[in-house]
Parts: sequence; structure tokens; C-alpha cells
Amino acid sequence: MIAASLFTLFFCGQEVSLVFKPSAWNFVTNQSSGPLEQKVAIENQHTDKIELTFTPTSPRLTVSPNTLELGGHETDHITIRYDPSSIQGRVAIQTVVRARKGNSISLQYFPVTGKVLVNSSGKDDSIQSNTQLETPQEKTTPPLFFEYFYDSGCKGCEIFIVREMITLQKKLGIRLHVSMRDIREPEIYDTYTHVLDALGVKERAYPAIVFQGTVLQGEQEIEQELEDVLRKYYTR
Repeated sequence: MIAASLFTLFFCGQEVSLVFKPSAWNFVTNQSSGPLEQKVAIENQHTDKIELTFTPTSPRLTVSPNTLELGGHETDHITIRYDPSSIQGRVAIQTVVRARKGNSISLQYFPVTGKVLVNSSGKDDSIQSNTQLETPQEKTTPPLFFEYFYDSGCKGCEIFIVREMITLQKKLGIRLHVSMRDIREPEIYDTYTHVLDALGVKERAYPAIVFQGTVLQGEQEIEQELEDVLRKYYTR
């Protein structure tokens, strides 16, 4: 029997119901097994059209298509994919489901949980919870502070920002200090979306960095643009 979840949304006092089948995705896999897929059916139980946008909270998680339009009482499907390579241990991430009807928006979350078994090498890429994210540098300049919005269930997201900071500090001869912001906490996610609205930026990908009014979203964008953003800050 396939489990179903009834998401009840409210637009201007009017109830709108979405049913997800299955209601969540749970898996057990191996690092070397390759990407996993889960097909999810979404039913709009209301009479009005709803526009859906899907934003995964981990770069290892993708949704296709990432937008969907459902007419009244219509059902369609999305495919969720997860890449377990170089990750081990428990996974607890999610996809943010943004539902729009007219000018009204409501949010829900589709959970993705599971366990990635270690390869025979036994290599562990995880970091400890007490890892110091500000690496020692010669204190010639004050540290730069930025915020990092991520899903705490995404181990790779923590590893990624530590490696980026170490690389950029050595390359640029600066000190960086990061404030980790877990979007699983409702007030943190609410703060982040308000920042995006104030800057006129759309929510596109995670993890994300906010620094001096600049928002970088997704690992690729952070890798490609963070160095230039920091250089411009020092040369302005």
C-alpha cells in the first residue's frame, strides 16, 4: 500500500489540498550504487489551478520538473533523484514545495530520509559537530562574516563550506567566519526568505551564502563566484 500525505494549504482563508503519493521517500543504499530515483504523484484536490515550485535543500537532491502546474482535481508526477556518492550515514533532507494560487503563496515540505552504507574503503567524509569553521590565519585583517543557509541533514553541505573556507583563506590571505543557519528551524527559514524578498532574489538552490547584500545559491554558484565577491569587497 502506498502511503499518501494530505497537505492542506490556505490561500486567503480558502482551503487548498494537495495529496502526495508516497508521502515521503526513505531509502537504504551504498555510496557506489549510483543515483537513486523516486517518482511522486501529486494530486490537486481543489477546483482552482495551483502552480508548484520545488527547491531541494541539498545539492545532491534534484527534482524534475522543478515547476508544475496543476488544474483543479488534476494529478501529475515529479521525479526526485539523490546522489549518494562520497556520503555515508543517515540522510535527512527535504524539498521545499512552494504552492502559488494567484498572488498567494504557501509552503510545505517533502521529506527525504535514508541511510548510505560505507564502501569497503571505510573512508568517512563526515565532520564532527565541534569542527572549528574559522581556520587559523595570520591576523593582518579583521575576519569577514557571512551567513550560510543549509539543511543540517545534508552532511555534504557542511563539508563543502569548510573546504571552501580553507581554500579561499589560503588563496586570498584573509580570515572568514561563517554563521551556520539551519533552514529546518522555521524562524531561520522565514528570515532567509524575507532577505530574498528584500533583495528581489528568487529562492533557487541550497546551500546558500548571504554576504553584504549578495546571495549565492547552490554549490556551483558559490564555487564560481564567492572568490570574486570577496575580492570586490576588499578593493571597493
